[in-house]
Amino acid sequence: MNLANDLTTKETAQLRKTLGYTHKQFAKLLNISPQYQKGIEYGITPLTKAYLQRIDNCILRGDEELLRVITYLVDKRNELDALA
Repeated sequence: MNLANDLTTKETAQLRKTLGYTHKQFAKLLNISPQYQKGIEYGITPLTKAYLQRIDNCILRGDEELLRVITYLVDKRNELDALA
């Protein structure tokens, strides 16, 4: 099962930011171009299953606990952003 299947475009951007990566760094990690990464985050490029699989393979690696931690961090970041 692909753990990243339920991620949205906005959540992938939040994931990148929460992990502290620039577009370029995150793209390099996923072995895609920075322009492709930006296109996904800005809604220009469709969010594909292949892209989500890259997130699962390169970042989550099938680790459900890691996905829960990342989800928690994204939620906390959103709460802090709402307070700012």
